Amino acid sequence: MSLNKPENSTLTDIQVAATSRLLEALQESENRMRRRINLLVEIIFELNDDGEIVFSNAAWEKILGYKVVDGTKLSNYIHPSDLDVFINTLSNMGINKESKSNILIRCQHADGHILTMNANLVWVDSGILGVLHDVTKRIQIQTEAVRKEELINDAIESIHDAFGLFDSEDKLILCNAKYAQTFTKYNSYDEIKGMSFEELVRSSLKYKGEVIEKEFIGDQEAWIKERIRRHRNPEEVGVTEIQFGPDKWILVREKRTKNGGIVGIRTDISELKSIQKTLEESIFEKNQLLKSMATLFKSNSMGSMVSSLAHEINGPLGSISINSELLKLELKEKIEQLNVSDFDHFQHMVEQIFEATKKASLVVTRLRSLFTHGEDKFELFNLSVTLDDIYSLMSSEFMNEKITFNLQIENNLMVYGDVSQIQMVVINTLKNSMEALKNISDQKIINLHALATNGQTRLEIADNGPGFHDSILKNGFELFKTSKPNGMGVGMWLSRAIMENHNGSINATNGSKGGANITLIFYDKKNDNQGGRRQGVNPHHKI
Repeated sequence: MSLNKPENSTLTDIQVAATSRLLEALQESENRMRRRINLLVEIIFELNDDGEIVFSNAAWEKILGYKVVDGTKLSNYIHPSDLDVFINTLSNMGINKESKSNILIRCQHADGHILTMNANLVWVDSGILGVLHDVTKRIQIQTEAVRKEELINDAIESIHDAFGLFDSEDKLILCNAKYAQTFTKYNSYDEIKGMSFEELVRSSLKYKGEVIEKEFIGDQEAWIKERIRRHRNPEEVGVTEIQFGPDKWILVREKRTKNGGIVGIRTDISELKSIQKTLEESIFEKNQLLKSMATLFKSNSMGSMVSSLAHEINGPLGSISINSELLKLELKEKIEQLNVSDFDHFQHMVEQIFEATKKASLVVTRLRSLFTHGEDKFELFNLSVTLDDIYSLMSSEFMNEKITFNLQIENNLMVYGDVSQIQMVVINTLKNSMEALKNISDQKIINLHALATNGQTRLEIADNGPGFHDSILKNGFELFKTSKPNGMGVGMWLSRAIMENHNGSINATNGSKGGANITLIFYDKKNDNQGGRRQGVNPHHKI
């Protein structure tokens, strides 16, 4: 009789075989998983309840530079400064059964340098699974970015002017404290970050007293729209000035960036405005002083011109008197025998009276303009006419002093300035020449030549006197410096001040054959579109 195996024995063999195949499959699966885990760039590890490493992938050695011996605690590889944070995190996960945690820790590489790792920890029944991701470069980049941002912030805060940067949507993305203080009640960028330009303008109007321009008074919204338009079109607007209250002024310069944003610089020019106002007042006072002194000098010259004026006025007035008497007599005798020829004769006599009257009136008008102290009036005037007027007023004086006066003036020499002040300079120069010629026994000569050349007008006055004293040539036109016994040393100084005030110059030299030369130079300031200069010389007769 044969013995048969029990049926359950056969099943056990089958189960053993199946279990063996399952274990092999599991082992193969685990090996595949380990191979795949070892291919990962992040460090994968497992800790037991005591914090000991029971598994780590190949990335550990690649990243940290050494192998891990199973049973070594992970805390051995953590920077001492981060150890408490790591231990407390593990403790909390064990006590509170927290499933996940994420912390930054620093680990030391085998060569000694420090790596910053982002640790993602997951609690499991057997301990903790973790992933370490090397974020050293990212942290370095972030740290460098923060450092650069601090440098930029420090730089713009050190700028003397207010600085602001807006993005393409007109939102403020960067500014210094001065910029914030210009617009708002706040003192830093963080307090106004992200505000639109419109919000800043409204804040400026509310808190800073920005002055609404005259054309927008009564329509605040229109003014705000115009401010926004100017801000968004900096190339069109250019540099602008904005007033805050009576004494505060801001200079605004804005420019569009390549990405469509706008960068703005605001400079406080209140002090410059105050200086400008003071300077303008000083210039006005200086001009008034020059005007007064010029008039005084011309008035002082009036006594010596009395004979010339009497000659100029008495001539036409005498003609008026004679013709009037003749007309009276002939009218009395021939009133009843008038015919056409007689009428023409009488008309001619009346015309002579009229022309003589006009001439007398013209002399008086010239005299009034020459000695009147009015307001400063810088304008384009005809220097040729002015020189003719001066010649007419002084001609008798030249004759009385037996001075040959040669006058050569180009027609229509247009000069920009105050005609009254220029008259004073010319008269003072001529009076100096006349005084220098008083003790000359030979023929006395004064030459006046005026012409336009190379974008400037030159007026040259020369005499054949003894010339300038060396001290005058050395000291120039200093105040109270004179070589005349009874001189004050003011005339030449005043002449220089007037010419400088006209952006011109005055120079004194001695001629190569003796005598004094004075040259006045006027530089063209405005285009002469009032008839132009006609070239050619108009020589006047010699006296």
